[in-house]
Amino acid sequence: MHFAYTFQRKNGIQGAIDHFTNLVKNQWNTSVKIYRSDNEQTLGHDFDSLTSQNGIIHQTSVRGQPEQNSRGERSGGMILQKARPLLINARIPLDLWPEAINAAVYILNRSPTKQLEWKTPFEMLTGKCPNLANLYTFGCRAYFRDQNLANTQKMAPRALVGYLVGYKASNIWKIWQPRQRKVIESRDVTFDESCMYNPCEPFLEDLIQEAAPEPPTEVLRIPKIAKATPTVEIDDSPEGVTVVKEKNYTNSTNQAEPQKQAYQEAYPEQPVKETLFQPPPTPETTPPPADHPPGLPDQLDYQLEQPDDPPEPPEMEEPDSPSRILLDSLNSDQSHPLGSIWGGEAEPQPQQELPPQRRPRKEVDENNIILGKRNKKKPNDPYLKAYSATHWPDSLLSAFAIGLNHQPSTSMRKIHRDDLPSPPDSWNEMLKHPLRDQFIASAALEYKTIQDKGTVRVVEQSQASQIIPLRWVFAYKFNEDGYLLKTKARICVRGDLQAHSMQEKRAATLAAKTFRSICALIAAFDMETTQYDAVNAFLNALMDEDIYVAMPQGYGIKGKAWKLLRALYGLRRSPRLWQKDLSATLQEFGLEPVNEDQCLFTNNHILLMVYVDDIIIANMPNQEARENAQKLKQALEAQYELRNMGELSWFLGIRVIRDRTNRKLWLCQDAYIEHMATRYHLNDLTTYPKTPGGSHNLVPNQEIASPAQIHHYQQKIGSSLYTTVISRPDAARTVNKLAEFMSNPSQAHLEALDRVIAYLYFTRFYAIEFSGLTNQNHIFLCASDASFADNLDRKSTEGLLCKLYGGPIDWRASKQRTVTTSTTEAELLAISEAAKSIFWWKRLFNAIDFDPEHCISIQCDNRQTIGLLTKEDPMFRTKLRHVDVHGHWLRQEVQNGNIHVQWVPTAEMPADGLTKLLPDQKHQEFIKMLGLVNIQDRILA
Repeated sequence: MHFAYTFQRKNGIQGAIDHFTNLVKNQWNTSVKIYRSDNEQTLGHDFDSLTSQNGIIHQTSVRGQPEQNSRGERSGGMILQKARPLLINARIPLDLWPEAINAAVYILNRSPTKQLEWKTPFEMLTGKCPNLANLYTFGCRAYFRDQNLANTQKMAPRALVGYLVGYKASNIWKIWQPRQRKVIESRDVTFDESCMYNPCEPFLEDLIQEAAPEPPTEVLRIPKIAKATPTVEIDDSPEGVTVVKEKNYTNSTNQAEPQKQAYQEAYPEQPVKETLFQPPPTPETTPPPADHPPGLPDQLDYQLEQPDDPPEPPEMEEPDSPSRILLDSLNSDQSHPLGSIWGGEAEPQPQQELPPQRRPRKEVDENNIILGKRNKKKPNDPYLKAYSATHWPDSLLSAFAIGLNHQPSTSMRKIHRDDLPSPPDSWNEMLKHPLRDQFIASAALEYKTIQDKGTVRVVEQSQASQIIPLRWVFAYKFNEDGYLLKTKARICVRGDLQAHSMQEKRAATLAAKTFRSICALIAAFDMETTQYDAVNAFLNALMDEDIYVAMPQGYGIKGKAWKLLRALYGLRRSPRLWQKDLSATLQEFGLEPVNEDQCLFTNNHILLMVYVDDIIIANMPNQEARENAQKLKQALEAQYELRNMGELSWFLGIRVIRDRTNRKLWLCQDAYIEHMATRYHLNDLTTYPKTPGGSHNLVPNQEIASPAQIHHYQQKIGSSLYTTVISRPDAARTVNKLAEFMSNPSQAHLEALDRVIAYLYFTRFYAIEFSGLTNQNHIFLCASDASFADNLDRKSTEGLLCKLYGGPIDWRASKQRTVTTSTTEAELLAISEAAKSIFWWKRLFNAIDFDPEHCISIQCDNRQTIGLLTKEDPMFRTKLRHVDVHGHWLRQEVQNGNIHVQWVPTAEMPADGLTKLLPDQKHQEFIKMLGLVNIQDRILA
């Protein structure tokens, strides 16, 4: 536990010691026995009196040897390491360092540490879990209640603006007021964590002033020049002054009408519909006097530079200048096809004559006239450039808007998961996300769904004994190829802050081996399947206790909270409440749960599997079963909001492919493996291994790995384990072996793990194959094997494999719990575990009315083990004297005929690769015996 005292002078240290001594005595009913210091010189007579009167020992370290006071020095270093970034990130004045110190101590005392077995110092001292709901970003903007307002000031603002600089209690914060230069404590505070203090900008309250009318712009009028002069390009205009240059026009009155007409046709006053893309706002121009057409000034004006009032384009160019011709061509209905779309049929434009100053004179020889276009220096006017860049013809903008609005709605599908940024972690982060609009729409849909289902009721906060915070969880949903389908937003309860209760929270989930076995039956009996997705599944379950939560960010109402009427995601008991509700509904419809797996339901015609909100219904292909299944589907759709996903094709990231003609079914995780390899940058190697394990033996790390290395290694182990547990038993032994080093991995372990992931990526199209055409004598097969004393602690490794209709449905590659003295004993322990699995499968098959119709036996490649189980009077060797074979459970079952044991040679043992690493050739044979096949052609076809 950290304690910190701050004072401006060192003479305050005695008061801090007195306070701490009394605090320990009164609050925790103990006393200080030893004070250890660094030989502080300011500890005077008062401190000596305190220690002598109370029997306290004062220990001091040697001068210049701070390591002798290691705990005190380390505590101070941790506080400074925490306070320094708080102060720097908040950008508050340095004289607020005491507040940063106190905030750092508050946070450290509520942070879990490894030395305390990942408990917080606060919990170790008080026995209570700390409430962290009051921890907002240090230095964020805070709006707190103004307590000094008089009763007569009814219309005055009720809040003041400050910044968070400390935490006093669970509902009391310390707020710094920059204007008052003081720190106050307040309870009624609203925080904005997206805004921080910026010393370079004026304070917010200084900007809130009454609007005052701006003085009119002063215009300097220059008298009209008597005689027109040729155009003069002026490049050295005064800074901050826009110069409108006068052109030399002859017979300007005659030329004004065509130019005015062309300008009006180029910029018709035709508003664009609000549903279309709106052009950027163009600068407003001051209209010329009524006596003069636009673009023909009668005098030279020098005006103060105004960003909102640039000169009109016709005043800056000659009628036949290249930019004028280009602008006319863009707006001409005859030369641009967009004119016929928005302006109807265009009238033919009269050919504009050349201005008088460009007409050839009679006395000039026409041979000396250079015809064609000439380049002219464009006026260097930034406002003209901005105006020309933003003032597009309305017809062009409208057509561009139509193109945007008529883009295919499936454009988001083209975004691959590798090209997307990470989903936002909070509401404020979402507002800055590139897919902000999509996430906001998803959040609005989530909020509407909660309201429509009657999930909550708005109540006063005073009614709640505990208000649990909510948080937004944003995620992507991808299709089978990894392309974005939609964004998702979900309101979740901070269940980690929920008070503990004695009510049951456990909720069962479908076992992977159960799913594989049902898939084998679907293939063998050509069963029909339908998959459903329960929309907002937890919201269907009614609450059985009073729970109050805060309103979600973005939809909050001051002083209000939610009382939950239905379960929300994040509550500790929500999964169990949903499981109970769905299970009761299915039992009402005539289905019964299977005792071996509570997520599997059945009757005489239907098998139904549930994994949280995913539901799979399988029925036999006969008329009676179809009618029964149809009634069940209609009843479920009437009870819950379900999304019909069609025939089973994807389940928990597993690709399901069927060949109903040949009664075959494949389970493949190619998409998940590809994503895993891409995540760890192992998808672009030049060469790939053909086996998951290398030739060298792995030993424990002799050094200490960093927390970052451990976390990275554990992430890779978890990703690989999911693959080997679901569909890839060929790499199970290697991954399980590497999992033994998760607490302290070495570089060799990491390289071996990368090899496994690279192997999985190279063989990502390997799939489990179930076939209804399997030999009737091998419909269900079980094999057991052991590798004697192959671990450093001399424990043996055992392997188990169960196959149904040619494909693996259950496997295990693990270290045995005890040390054995011989190969026979290791095999005996392994075959005992296999027998337990067989009894479990027999009960499951009996519950769903499935009979393999042949004797179930366990394959073993050790003759002596089989003899111990089958012979009436087995011979005991010296190493087995401690094993009570006669009283062994497995021997009794074999003798009674409940289990059969069959010997097979090691070369034909399908579980051999689950106990040891195999070379390339044997590994390929092991894959065939497992029932894995390459279905790349089927996937890429």
